[in-house]
Amino acid sequence: VMKMFAKEPLEGVEVNVAPHDEYAYQVRMQGPAGTPYEGGVFLLDIKLPIEYPQKAPTLSFVTPIEHCNISDGVPCPGLLSLSADRWSPAMNVHSVMRQLDQLLKDQSKGDALRPELASMDDAAFYALAQEATAKYAVPEQEFPPAPPKKVAEKKQVWAHNYLVLKGDFLNDAGEQAFLPRIKLTFGSGGDSAIQALQDENEALKAELEQLKKGGAGGGGGAVATE
Repeated sequence: VMKMFAKEPLEGVEVNVAPHDEYAYQVRMQGPAGTPYEGGVFLLDIKLPIEYPQKAPTLSFVTPIEHCNISDGVPCPGLLSLSADRWSPAMNVHSVMRQLDQLLKDQSKGDALRPELASMDDAAFYALAQEATAKYAVPEQEFPPAPPKKVAEKKQVWAHNYLVLKGDFLNDAGEQAFLPRIKLTFGSGGDSAIQALQDENEALKAELEQLKKGGAGGGGGAVATE
């Protein structure tokens, strides 16, 4: 992408790799002359999918803009050949930006995403778009900061070699009954660890049987840690 723009610069278009993602680009685009966007600086985000150029990039305006073919910052994909039925691997970000420049010069009212703008007379729309440009498309605007990196959750350290089952276990006398502790076996060998757990499981079953014989009643229980 950067090589293409270095080889064939587009007037009024500055492209940089996003600082937080090497497959995303930040664009500063000057409003085309002779349009209500003239004099404004528009910020855009462009993101490349993993399958690029087999699949089209996504493009969105960071700067608010009044245009009947742009809704919530996203231009009509078909008009920029970004839709699945119009995109071709022979296309690229450079060609998309050329089409966007043309779209800002000439709205396609028949493909309006914002019918209320398409229905306005030319003078009223020009005044509205020009006012929004003066308000939002200012040169000193900046791209939003990169989202904070996710920090891996700290794992809870269990300092004991056993677990304790707790819950509302009552015997026939209405007294709280405790299940035995489950011993944990740690080791580097997967098979030996599994076998050890199976052995402990058998021992637990035997202890549970003893509890049943002693009249322990069952209720829902859960594994709890300290």
